[in-house]
Amino acid sequence: MADDEGKLRDLAEKRLKNEITAREAYDEVYRRGLQHGNDSSPITAFVMLVGGILCYITFFAELWHLSFLEPLFQLPRIIFPETVRYIAIILLILTFVVLVHTTYLRATKGGTGWKGESETVILVKEGPYSIVRHGAVLSFSGFFTLLTVILSPHVPFNIISVIGNILFFLSCYYSCVEGERLNMLKWGDEYRHYMREVPRYNFVLGLWRWAKRRNKQDSEIYSSSS
Repeated sequence: MADDEGKLRDLAEKRLKNEITAREAYDEVYRRGLQHGNDSSPITAFVMLVGGILCYITFFAELWHLSFLEPLFQLPRIIFPETVRYIAIILLILTFVVLVHTTYLRATKGGTGWKGESETVILVKEGPYSIVRHGAVLSFSGFFTLLTVILSPHVPFNIISVIGNILFFLSCYYSCVEGERLNMLKWGDEYRHYMREVPRYNFVLGLWRWAKRRNKQDSEIYSSSS
């Protein structure tokens, strides 16, 4: 059976040899219809929007005195201890750093530059992408959830917020599932091998596998030098 090199192999090779510009590579991705957006369903985007709205609907209902949403005002609020909110702030900063770093990697390593960082032609497998396949989406969904916890003294956090966070997180996760169908078209067997090595969203498993790969590489280097 012939190897599946993917539909962007030629563009990746040309970018690595500087035979085409980042802008030309980006435009060609669109010309071939391989851009992200073609891979996501409107339902996923709608569920994500609904989840985001539910997280803050009680706050805006109170702020704007929306009497028809008054039952929301009566829902018991979930109060987080200060320690939990401080931990959430630290994690929020970490997720923001990861989000910025993944953007930087796509822009500088993906072959389409800063303007086209969302539509790379070279598969980026460094940094956070060596731990989970969707480091940017995971950090974004984590950032959103942590923000609702941090703002809970001012923005009511109740059962509606919990449902909203769950919907938002699940829609982010499913958008990754949808996106991987396109990624397999773009990078073929290279992406399938990447899928076997690096988990989609489970960063704990990802860290474990990353550590095992590093230990194996270090052992090989030590063996070759001895």
